[in-house]
Amino acid sequence: MFALIIFRSGNWSSLRLLSLLQTRPRWTGAELAERLEVTQRTLRRDIERLRALDYPVSAVRGATGGYRLGSGGTLPPLLLDEDEAVAVAVSLRTCIQALVQRFQEAL
Repeated sequence: MFALIIFRSGNWSSLRLLSLLQTRPRWTGAELAERLEVTQRTLRRDIERLRALDYPVSAVRGATGGYRLGSGGTLPPLLLDEDEAVAVAVSLRTCIQALVQRFQEAL
């Protein structure tokens, strides 16, 4: 079975955040906010959005604290940016149209 999850445009920063959290064991809030070009408040909202989707994002307070993606999280097998997601959707639609046309010709 093929599943494609497309994030709404307001959730792209959450998708980018998830991608970043996979690249290092720990990030400070300031590092993540700077890298994502968002405010600390937006970062906290995105972290809460990931937690609501059952991603195990943990936080440690203090000078040596930061965020990390915990083990056992189910991560998507494929992360697409907006242009890639559109390309996949258009390709799938084209394939389906071709299959429908062949089926109709066979009848």
